[in-house]
Parts: sequence; structure tokens; C-alpha cells
Amino acid sequence: MKYEIVDDIDVECYVSIGGMENVTVVFLEAESYQKECEVWVDKLKNHWDEATKDLHTKVSDYVKNLYKEDIGKYELLDIYIHLEDKMGTFGLMYRLENDTEHGLGVKFEDFKIKKVGPADTAFLDL
Repeated sequence: MKYEIVDDIDVECYVSIGGMENVTVVFLEAESYQKECEVWVDKLKNHWDEATKDLHTKVSDYVKNLYKEDIGKYELLDIYIHLEDKMGTFGLMYRLENDTEHGLGVKFEDFKIKKVGPADTAFLDL
């Protein structure tokens, strides 16, 4: 797994997941690459399909309620993980065609969607 340390604060690695190549996984405040990063990525890959099975429906509902229009295209930008959080807690940040300025964030707990909101939802605590 390819990785780099960013600003001595975060570790980024690039993985293939859910049929997508080179997805950026950001380990917030990790400071150095750790074995836990690999464990986390392996668990995330193993639970990806289950965790994201309702993703399109929840994201579509959010966009419909907020923008009063059907969802356009959305693209996964980053996956955010705090190593000190419980396994299964992570966030996804998307570029959203309906709102390219603010994007979209999805927060998960126990590999289940807990919140859909603006982009910062992906990396802020619930």
C-alpha cells in the first residue's frame, strides 16, 4: 500500500476499494504510518459492500430534501479515519454535481451510515 505523511499531521494512503482505484484514505492526526492503518484498510475493504449498500438512497434523499432536485453525479474524493475512533467509524467525502462548492459528507459508525450532510460531516465528530 502506497502512503505518505502530510504536514506531519496526517497519513494518506491510496487503495482500491469498491471497484475504484487510488482512493485516498486520510488517517487524521496519525503522524506516522502504523500497522493499524493496514488493519483499518483491510477491515474497511471487507465491510465496504455492506456499509455502502444504502448509500445511494440516503445521499439521494439528502440532496432531494436540501436542493429540491434529483441527485446528479457524485464522486468519492476521500475516506477519513481517526485511528483512536472505534473500528467502523469513518467518513466519506464526495464531490457533488448539485453543489460543487460544498460537496457532501457521510459519517459511519459500526460500518453503518449515521449522518449525511455537508462535506465536513466526513471528518468531524458526530
